[in-house]
Amino acid sequence: MSRRRSPQEVAAIFAAEFPCAFKSDGMPRAPLQLRIFADLETRLRGRVRRRELQAALAWCLTRPDYQRLVAQGGTRIDLDGRHVGRIGVKARAFARRLQARHDAPEPVS
Repeated sequence: MSRRRSPQEVAAIFAAEFPCAFKSDGMPRAPLQLRIFADLETRLRGRVRRRELQAALAWCLTRPDYQRLVAQGGTRIDLDGRHVGRIGVKARAFARRLQARHDAPEPVS
């Protein structure tokens, strides 16, 4: 069995396969549609292991740059770059809290 790929390696596959949704560095171009995992799993079946897919998507969606996109609001996109819905108030608020936590200075001990 081959080695498990890193989240960054799998994110590069996202960028190659879905250029309308992911930039060349593997980061989403805009907030992704809710439950995008199912679409990724279906379209990458047989090429990316489920655990690799989970780790890569988690890596993408927890990055500060992605949380900034969500906090700004606007629309969500699918894997083909089509607008599929708006970002809800709760999602924006949650992203703002994560962003504030990330931007907070480290406590000095």
